[in-house]
Amino acid sequence: MRTLRASFLIGVLTALGVWTASAQTELNLLTFTNVWRYYQSSNTPPGTWTAQGYNDTSWASGPGALGYPSDENLLGYATVRTLLNRYLPDGTTQIITYYFRTTFNYPSNVTPGTTLVLSNLVDDGCVIYLNGAELTRIAMPTGTPAYATLASRADDIAEHGLEVVTVTPTNLVRGVNTLAVEVHQGSTTSSDIIWAMALKAVICSKPQIMGCPPDVTVSVGSPLSIQMTVNSGGCAPTYRWYKGVPGNATLVAGQSTDRLYYPSAVTSYSGSYFLVASNVVGAVTSCVVNVQVIQDIFPPGIISAIAQETGTSNTIQVVFSENLLRSSATNPASYIITLLGTTNQVVVSNAQHFQNTVTLRVGGTNWMWGSNYVLTVQGVCDTRTNCLVCCSNQVMIAFFKDLFPYEGISKFYDTVWARDIIGTNYVFWDQSWAMPDYNDSDPNLWPTGSGGVYYYDLNPSAQPCAPLNTDIGCYYEDVLTYYFRTKFVAPTNTGRATLQINYLVDDGAVFYLNGVEVGRVNMPTGTITPVTPASTETEATCGTSTNVVVTNLRSGTNVLAAEVHQVSSAASADVYYGVKIRAAIQESLKQPILKVSRVTSAGVPTNTVRNTHVQMSWDSTNSPGWNLYMATNISGPWTLVATNSPFRTNVTTRAARFFNLRQRL
Repeated sequence: MRTLRASFLIGVLTALGVWTASAQTELNLLTFTNVWRYYQSSNTPPGTWTAQGYNDTSWASGPGALGYPSDENLLGYATVRTLLNRYLPDGTTQIITYYFRTTFNYPSNVTPGTTLVLSNLVDDGCVIYLNGAELTRIAMPTGTPAYATLASRADDIAEHGLEVVTVTPTNLVRGVNTLAVEVHQGSTTSSDIIWAMALKAVICSKPQIMGCPPDVTVSVGSPLSIQMTVNSGGCAPTYRWYKGVPGNATLVAGQSTDRLYYPSAVTSYSGSYFLVASNVVGAVTSCVVNVQVIQDIFPPGIISAIAQETGTSNTIQVVFSENLLRSSATNPASYIITLLGTTNQVVVSNAQHFQNTVTLRVGGTNWMWGSNYVLTVQGVCDTRTNCLVCCSNQVMIAFFKDLFPYEGISKFYDTVWARDIIGTNYVFWDQSWAMPDYNDSDPNLWPTGSGGVYYYDLNPSAQPCAPLNTDIGCYYEDVLTYYFRTKFVAPTNTGRATLQINYLVDDGAVFYLNGVEVGRVNMPTGTITPVTPASTETEATCGTSTNVVVTNLRSGTNVLAAEVHQVSSAASADVYYGVKIRAAIQESLKQPILKVSRVTSAGVPTNTVRNTHVQMSWDSTNSPGWNLYMATNISGPWTLVATNSPFRTNVTTRAARFFNLRQRL
């Protein structure tokens, strides 16, 4: 990565208007070509020149940018349209400070959380006032400035770039507002002075909660997690979790993010939970998620078995629902792999254990990559010595398959068209653009590339992982973030899969699957905004995010969205992005049928009407990985009662019980 200079752009406004996203509104108030009144003399203007009602009719006026010389390099954002004087009328005394005033109309009442974004072309330094009160200052010393006060720097815009300041005003009013600015030279012999500003208001809305996670059943000691997907509304959100139902709930202490999480569940955590997300505009309440924490009297469930591509030494990674007892998990004899429909076994030569994961080394003449295999597990126990017994604990072994190649077609957000043609902002303050139903059909805003690597570089370099096919042609030296959307098709699935995301990135990136973050590369932790820099400067890097477990994969069309960030230490001179998507999708052997029959207390079938014992059974040999749940009401709550077939219980007259089978996830 090559460094140009330390500057970045939040928004460039080139036309008045309003742009509304799903969570905020952006109101363009001033452009770089706005008309300003100006005062150029040997002193500060008389009177309170920053005040809203100040009489400036005697001042000269002209459109921005204002300054000299006429050919000053303004990086393509503007040109000098109003030429100012360098010297006083004596022709030798240089003017030190220039004074400017303009007005703008704010069309509505000011709502909480409203911010102003000021994009400034200033040489050398300035102090900006709104309705008579200081709003911000750039490259100026502290204290009250005088006419002779010099700026704290003396360089060119071509060196320090466009400067963007975001402020929360306290005196913005509905209707006419007055901006006043004093621009100071950095030296008494400065050869240039420039002033121009583009101004917008960012109006946030209350948060939105998208979707509702399913109810949760976990065993004692296992992690408990409920993840809500929240659109923050463009303002800093506050999260509060409650136990109970709205109107009858207590605040949950220590839970202040959009995820409720306990590393080790206890029975007292059972109950109903909901989230209240709020910001300065308002609050929204989530759905209620029911949690049941049960005593762990059941053996570990098999979540997935995925073949790993490790060259000549093939391995299978088996993930269980809980941590395992090492002595039981490392016995290769506990794992039987057969070719589906046959008794042909694959040799398992080694089993390595870490927490809830076992890595099997396999081989032999019956091992053929990509064939249909069934893994049967027996004798493996959790840390409470609940053990799997023969022989219904079976899963299909999944293999990674290509879902989207590097050469596939993606869309990228055209910042040039957004900025220069429709005059809107070209960053996103929420993740609406990453959602699968986001409208990216406008070929001007979201043009389609030709696949391969999407890049901008004055001297592009070939990359080993993918060809350079699409020059995005919308690089700007002050843009920090670029946006991409990739659609791909997945086969029929339950939503759970393991992804491999192969990528080419310069400098950092955050990836989202159907609106939910699934990984980040060279990016800091915490909330990511359009102005969050990548962690370090890097050259274009080929890499892979492996074993990314997702639960929101769709059958059919999916969207992998990515935001590519540059570093903040300087604007980057190159942008690279490419992606390849692979997935291992765990398939079920067969969906079982639950059968109910009358039996004696010993389990012998009977037709005696007075008998009060019933038996629930299903074909767990050919359909492993299913649990039996029971409830006294069809609407729940449901309790886990068995992990293996059959299950017998004693029924009571006029006491209804309901049963269903659920696949272990």
